[in-house]
Amino acid sequence: MLHKKASSDSTDNSSASPSAGSTGSTNSGSSTASDSDRPVLHKKDSSSDSSASGPGASGQASGDPDRPVMKKGKKSPQPDVGSVESVPDDTDPDRPRLKRGKSSGPDIDVAPSLKGFPPDVQQTVAVSDAKSRPAHPWDYAWSNPDDEAKMKSSLEDMARDALGLSAPPPPVKPTKRTTTAAKKSTKPAPPPPPPAPLDGEQFRVFELAYGSGATLVLSAHTDGAAAQQKFVTLVAQPDLYGNVLMLLKNVTDGAHLDEKPRMRLVDAVDAMADNRGELLFELRGATQRQFALYRVLRGRAEKLFVTGGGEFGAVSSE
Repeated sequence: MLHKKASSDSTDNSSASPSAGSTGSTNSGSSTASDSDRPVLHKKDSSSDSSASGPGASGQASGDPDRPVMKKGKKSPQPDVGSVESVPDDTDPDRPRLKRGKSSGPDIDVAPSLKGFPPDVQQTVAVSDAKSRPAHPWDYAWSNPDDEAKMKSSLEDMARDALGLSAPPPPVKPTKRTTTAAKKSTKPAPPPPPPAPLDGEQFRVFELAYGSGATLVLSAHTDGAAAQQKFVTLVAQPDLYGNVLMLLKNVTDGAHLDEKPRMRLVDAVDAMADNRGELLFELRGATQRQFALYRVLRGRAEKLFVTGGGEFGAVSSE
C-alpha cells in the first residue's frame, strides 16, 4: 500500500543517510536527497483489512439506508394442484370419468390367486426339452367298450372297500324244510341296495408304451367335513384272465394328511425321453404339497422322483 511520507521522516532520512542523498543527486542530477512528496511502500495490515472487508463493509461504507441488499430466500413448495379440463363433447364410452360418492356399477372381477390350494385348480404337465419331439397321446383305446365298464366297476368296488363304503353282506337265514305249496307262496328277495356313491371320482386309462396294455388310475373320497373325509387312489392293470391286478394303493384321511398325503393324478408324461410314459401325482397334505413321478413296468409301480426330497407320504403297493 502506498502512503505519503511524513516530513519528520524525510528530515531524519536525509540527516541519517547523506550518502544516499548524494548518490541520488549524482544519479538524477537535478533532484534533492529529501523529497517530502515522495510515496513510500508499506506492508498491508491484515487485521485492519479483514475488519474492513467484512460482510457488511460495503453496506456500512455506503451508509445508504435505501441501498438494495441481495439475500437468499427460502423456496416455498409448489401447490399440488391438478389440471382438470372438461370435455363435454367426448363420446368415447370407455373413457373413465371421476365422480363423487360410491360407485353403483358392478364389482371389479379379480383373478383367482394360485396361493394355497385353489378348489378348482387345473394342472397340466410341461417338459423342458432341447429336442423337438412329436406329441404322444397316452390315452388307451379299448377294443371292446364292455371291458372298460367291467374294469371300472371292479376298481370302484375296491375303492369302496378301502373307504369303508361297502354295504355289509345280508345275514344268512337258517334253512327250513318247506312243502311245495309253501315254496310257491314265498316272496322273492328284495334287490340289493345300490352301491354307495364315490365323491370326486376320477378315472383314467393310459397306454404308457406303444403296444402295451391298459393302466388304470382311479381316485375318489368320501363325503363330509374336510377333517373326516377319507381319500383313496388306485393304480391297476388287467391280468391275463381279465381280472384287476392292483399295483399301487394309497388310502388316507383328513386328520393324517401331514403324515400320509392324498395322491391326485396330474397326467402321464415322458420324463425320461424314452417313449415310455410315467405317471405324475400330486402329493397334497394339509398345508403343503409335493409331486411324485411313478414308472409302471413289469407289474410294478416304482417311485422315480419326489420333489423337495425325502419320503413325504410313503405309499403301499399291493
